[in-house]
Amino acid sequence: MHRRRWTVLTVVVVALPLAGCQMGAKVPVVAPDRAYVDARTALLSAADDEDPTTRVHALEALASVFGAEMGHVYMEALREKRYEVVRFAAVMAIGDSAYEPALPVLLEMAERTEPDKRVFCALIYALYVLGNDDYAGHLGRLLFDRQPEVRAEAARAIGKIREPSGADPLEALLADERTEKVRLQATASLAMLGMTRYANMLEAYARQPFVDLRLAAIDEIGRLRAPQLRPHPQAPGLSRQRTVQSRTRRAQGPSRNAHRQGHVSQGPVREALGRPRRGTEEPDCPLPARRGG
Repeated sequence: MHRRRWTVLTVVVVALPLAGCQMGAKVPVVAPDRAYVDARTALLSAADDEDPTTRVHALEALASVFGAEMGHVYMEALREKRYEVVRFAAVMAIGDSAYEPALPVLLEMAERTEPDKRVFCALIYALYVLGNDDYAGHLGRLLFDRQPEVRAEAARAIGKIREPSGADPLEALLADERTEKVRLQATASLAMLGMTRYANMLEAYARQPFVDLRLAAIDEIGRLRAPQLRPHPQAPGLSRQRTVQSRTRRAQGPSRNAHRQGHVSQGPVREALGRPRRGTEEPDCPLPARRGG
């Protein structure tokens, strides 16, 4: 009886493949070109989504993958009036991709005093990347602003500018900062400046019991380890940036942006950062207009 049962089972197992049933999962076939187009289409659609969080993530991804090629998308997002977070992401994307055509619009935003200080921090960074450091002097005050969100974004801007003289004020901020998210961003910015001790501290944040801090730390670690964005073949990239910088140097004199030639700047960023501690600045004063304008 048992022998017959095993014989029947063996016949069924052998017959299954012959009947057209495949054992094991079928390996999917992916066409790289189609996958690229589908991903690009999905990101462009997400950048126009009603949900501001979805738009922010899409803008970050577009800047990271496509760079200046998607400049028209960033420019469209700059016109956002309802959600400052979308405008912030658009400015950051312009800075990350060094999208030069946005320079006049960014200058206009800065000159009319962008009402949201977080967006203004992003403007300082993006303008700096495009060769204009006229507004870097505001970072010192913003780094010790009363609002923790503004302090965090000022710290982010200093880190992304990668100006070595920013290390001292960031460490000064950490000395008396009590808001964990601000401390995390200051730590990440110091890691961006190449300080290994703070890179290790950032990894320790990724093991925190608090999920929001862990996720934020993992996000910053990803940014820290990501390779520098290479200019898209269709965008002039570094040569375009050098043109902007040389234009700025001719207009402002040889001492401007000297750090871009391999020297540590002692100018606006350094001057910016010897500001008083948080709470000693003028209460809620509007951001000054452009120097010399």
